[in-house]
Amino acid sequence: MKQEQFAQLIEQAYKDALAAADAIKENAAADREAARQELESAKKIKGAAQAEGKKVAHEYFEKHEAELVEKVRHEWLADIVRKHFEAGKSKAEITEWLELDEDFVEDIRVELILKNPPATDARLEYYEYPRGGTITYVKGNTRLVFDWEFGGGDTVSLIFVPREEHWEPRTGLPLSERPSVLDFVGQQVVRDKARGCKYRIRAEAVEVYRG
Repeated sequence: MKQEQFAQLIEQAYKDALAAADAIKENAAADREAARQELESAKKIKGAAQAEGKKVAHEYFEKHEAELVEKVRHEWLADIVRKHFEAGKSKAEITEWLELDEDFVEDIRVELILKNPPATDARLEYYEYPRGGTITYVKGNTRLVFDWEFGGGDTVSLIFVPREEHWEPRTGLPLSERPSVLDFVGQQVVRDKARGCKYRIRAEAVEVYRG
């Protein structure tokens, strides 16, 4: 190859290399600009999302403020009632001192019993027929038979028991034992037959309900 031709080839290769470098620079600049625009767009979207999130949160709080406040109040009162029970206070004392609904206090009392069942050698015997049956409380020589029937709505069942004024003549047990007997019946029925439910002691029945 002649020296002149070789020189031309070298010159052309050099020009091609410069052109390629210029193209790379242009592409890099375009990529940086695209990245910058994408970042700006992302920032705008993020800002809009944050603003919308704050707006939604504010609107939700305004709409549910009363509900949220009541929920916090309920949890706070429940915690106070638990502490009073754990300190040995009676349901009547707590209800009167705190001026609370009796059912609310009873629910907390039962909640604690279901978590920490009293030690006893009592047991229950069940007899069932289509819409009800009998539950027999057995402890030593004591056998107390209570009728029961299925309930409606949130009430799973009603276990009928003697009122306070009829307790002693019908059961032969002192009235002072009524609460412990009925607590055992309620908590054992929940464990045996109605897991996840609660119970309330009424004047004439132990109510097992979905709570």
